[in-house]
Amino acid sequence: MFSKEIQFKRPRIENKVSIHNVSHVLFPEFQRSSYLFENNEVYVITGANMAGKSCYLRNLFHIAILSKIGCFIDCDSAEVPAFDEMYFINSIEDVNILTQKILKKTVSIEENYKTPERLVLIDELHCCSKIQLNLLLLLKNSRILTLFVTHRTELIDKLKDRNFKIFSYENFQLKEGVNNQSNVLKICERHFPEILQPPVKRMHFY
Repeated sequence: MFSKEIQFKRPRIENKVSIHNVSHVLFPEFQRSSYLFENNEVYVITGANMAGKSCYLRNLFHIAILSKIGCFIDCDSAEVPAFDEMYFINSIEDVNILTQKILKKTVSIEENYKTPERLVLIDELHCCSKIQLNLLLLLKNSRILTLFVTHRTELIDKLKDRNFKIFSYENFQLKEGVNNQSNVLKICERHFPEILQPPVKRMHFY
C-alpha cells in the first residue's frame, strides 16, 4: 500500500541494468540519476572529485540488493539482473579476495556449465596502475558487469587503447568521454585558511 501511494516501482528481472530517474536509497534529497548498463561489460567512470561518483556506485549496490529481495524503489522504471554475487571493492585486500573468487568460479563454471550473474563495483583503488589494469582485464575476459571509478590519467589512456567503455560523470549523469577535472582547489578555497591556499594552489592533483 505504501509503495502504491508514493508510486514506487518493483524492479523487473532482466539481463541488463536499466533504471530511470531513481532517487538515492539512503539520501532521497540527492539528485536523481539513471543507470543504463549492458550485462557482462566493464564500464570505466571518470569525473571530478566530490562530484558524487561514490554515491552513484553505492546507490546501484543498494538497488541491486533491494531488487534481489523483492523490494520496491522510487523510480520511473527499473530492470535489474538477478545477481548471484555482488562485490563492492575499495582496497587491495578486496582485490585479492575477488581475484581468487573469480579464478575459482571459472573452474567451477567449466565443470558445471553454469554462468552466475555477478556485479562488481570498484571505487578508486589506491594501488599501482598495473594491478588495476590486470584486474579489469580479468573482469572483462570473465564477462562480469563492472563499474570502475578512477582519476588516473595514465590508466585511462591504457584502457582506451584496449577499447574499454569510458564515461564522464557530470551533473549526476553519465555520458561518453573522459573527465579529468578536479574540484580540489575549490574545496581548499572554501575550507582552508587563506594562509594555506597559495601553497595548495601550486600543487598538482591527479
